[in-house]
Amino acid sequence: MSQHLSMGDGVGRAAAVGAALGLLVMAVVATGIVLLAGGALGDAVGIAAFAALWTGPGMGALFGAVTAIERRARTETTAID
Repeated sequence: MSQHLSMGDGVGRAAAVGAALGLLVMAVVATGIVLLAGGALGDAVGIAAFAALWTGPGMGALFGAVTAIERRARTETTAID
């Protein structure tokens, strides 16, 4: 298991926030794309819900966790130099 999961350095929180933001952003983007393509609002919401649930949390959590880990690594590297 990665040591980042037990360090208490905010990686879990960053991943949770990233997942929530990823879900929201993906829902808005997918809805906009369907509406711009001429789809009905109901269709847009349905497609957006599917796309957001399958891609948003995973990518958001990934970016959130990696960002938190990278910031910590840069801070430690700067402190050592």
